[in-house]
Amino acid sequence: MLTWPLASTAIVVLTVALSLAWYERSRPTPRLVALVATMAALAVVGRIAFAPIPNVKPTTDLILLAGLAFGAVPGFAVGATTALVSNLFFGQGIHTPWQMLAWGGVGLLGALVGRALGERPGRWPIAAICAFAGLAFGAFMDFSLWATVGGQHTLAEYWAISVRGLPFNLAHAAGNAAFALAFAPVVLAALARARARAQVTIVPLAGDSPPVATRTAAPAGGALAAVLAAIVVAVALATPGRAQAAETPVDYLLAHQTASGGFGDTGSADTLASGWAAMALGASPGVPVKAKDKAIGFLRASGKGASDPADIQRIILGLSALRAKPTDSTGRDLVKVLLKAQQADGSWSGLVNQTAFGILALRSAGRSAKSKPVKRAASYLLGKAGTDGGFSFSGKGNSGIDDTAGAVQGLAAAGRTGAKVTRRAVSFIVAQQHADGGFPLGSEARSNAQSTAWATQALISVGEDPKAIRAGDGNTPISFLKSLRVDDGHIRYSRTSDQTPVWATAQAQLALVGSPLPVIRAKRSAEERAAVKMAEERKAERAAAKRRAKRVTRRNAERTVQAGSFSDRVLAPAAAGVMLLAGFFGLQ
Repeated sequence: MLTWPLASTAIVVLTVALSLAWYERSRPTPRLVALVATMAALAVVGRIAFAPIPNVKPTTDLILLAGLAFGAVPGFAVGATTALVSNLFFGQGIHTPWQMLAWGGVGLLGALVGRALGERPGRWPIAAICAFAGLAFGAFMDFSLWATVGGQHTLAEYWAISVRGLPFNLAHAAGNAAFALAFAPVVLAALARARARAQVTIVPLAGDSPPVATRTAAPAGGALAAVLAAIVVAVALATPGRAQAAETPVDYLLAHQTASGGFGDTGSADTLASGWAAMALGASPGVPVKAKDKAIGFLRASGKGASDPADIQRIILGLSALRAKPTDSTGRDLVKVLLKAQQADGSWSGLVNQTAFGILALRSAGRSAKSKPVKRAASYLLGKAGTDGGFSFSGKGNSGIDDTAGAVQGLAAAGRTGAKVTRRAVSFIVAQQHADGGFPLGSEARSNAQSTAWATQALISVGEDPKAIRAGDGNTPISFLKSLRVDDGHIRYSRTSDQTPVWATAQAQLALVGSPLPVIRAKRSAEERAAVKMAEERKAERAAAKRRAKRVTRRNAERTVQAGSFSDRVLAPAAAGVMLLAGFFGLQ
């Protein structure tokens, strides 16, 4: 059966393939292949270098300028190569061909601009065009999400995705404009010189016969050569060293903890991976206290000013897993912020996924399953189950493993383990197991680590033993996850993809140690117990010092009162008597 995700992605892949074939048929010269590879490598490095700033990167500008300087075919090649190579760092997936087409389109847009405005547009026009390219890229990627994620594929769903992604798209446009104003004229001048040097014209001397027109073409496979060259250059520029080899998932996570205390795949931390890494470390024994303290600091700093419910929920879960109070770096109570965002129907943002996480966050922070906010959220979830027993992201459309597993954990945390809806959802999950023991994101997809981890956590949350859920030759979810573990300790996303390794490893680790959400915290190590004991002793010392200070203050006050009483009872009457006697003798 041809589905929306399969059909749309197939069309995109075919379009990209035809466009690259167009590049091959143009027989680019070796120098042009080198220029394409160099520009793609610079765009990749730009994406990596600015990874900590969401959507603010010079990548789109560089691709557009390449198209403007070199033309449509090389411009598309730069864009497509950039997406393919940069995702070797950020993780490949179904989004890769969509990004290849989107950035390839930006290269084509650059060529159109060159024809319309000439080779040297002014600084401000090119900044405006780069900003437009950022908005167009974002709109196209929003469309890709709408096309590849299960749902009814209605205009309303696309509008909801677009509204949610609008802040990121505006940041992309603003960043593009700023970068263009800063360096576009200089880059265009450099590219013009490079293009001129790549063009060789043979002029015959007087009296000589005209030479036979020749053209040194790149060997067949020019696109592949550009990709390989871009990979070599990008890796050389962007990877100063390899992470220290590790043996376990926890070792791998700790090796990817940054100086800020967060976690990330490219040497810079991001809040999503950091939240999941914090949960995994909280559930795992033997984690150094210093690493946990650094992670707590990062999460609290990330919570400062946070308003999106999904971010706040993840931060609360991470802090609670590390036995820290759910407050940000200013002391703001994140639980109160989360409660304020709960809607009248009990949901957060009208989404199944966020509502399930809302329950999990509140329960991790100590709220009772019988508390009103938790009960309201659970009632919302109970009404959003699909006819097949599963759940979808928004409560409408095709059910999926991830959203169903999240809802099951939310309902279990709310005390609804025995509810009919919960049991049907568990049956839905078990029915999706593949012969390799793993679980897919969608019914037609391959097994992957994160969906398998979700399913495992859901089973544990309702009291099921995931090792008893077998398929094929006795394969279990746990055996599937272990089969994806590689030498450095991390867990691959799937047999064919290694995208988002920190996030995938963190979530898989939770399943491997048998912890659903909220996290079942590991027993404290001897180091942690010593640190806790020292902290308690210091707290007791501070309390004793306060009590001593109060006693001294009270004693001084009593002495002052006593001194005052003596003067009132003895000295004042005596003075009055002396004055009376003096008056009497004076009258005499």
